[in-house]
Amino acid sequence: MTPVNASLHALRRGFTLIELMVVLVILGVLAALIVPNVLDRTDDARVTAARTDINNLMQALKLYKLDNQRYPSAEQ
Repeated sequence: MTPVNASLHALRRGFTLIELMVVLVILGVLAALIVPNVLDRTDDARVTAARTDINNLMQALKLYKLDNQRYPSAEQ
């Protein structure tokens, strides 16, 4: 091969199948480690939102009682 052809051959060279498979396995392992943590975060966010909603309702009931000297009835 001439030096020009050798440099063109070096530029055209791609990844081997083994290299691609190693990268895919590494990405799969990383995804297996990260995805469960991300899914748990959404559950934690829902729990936090529910706690905040309950606290807001409790505060609203306390304010209602301060204004009306009683809690609201079930029909209200």
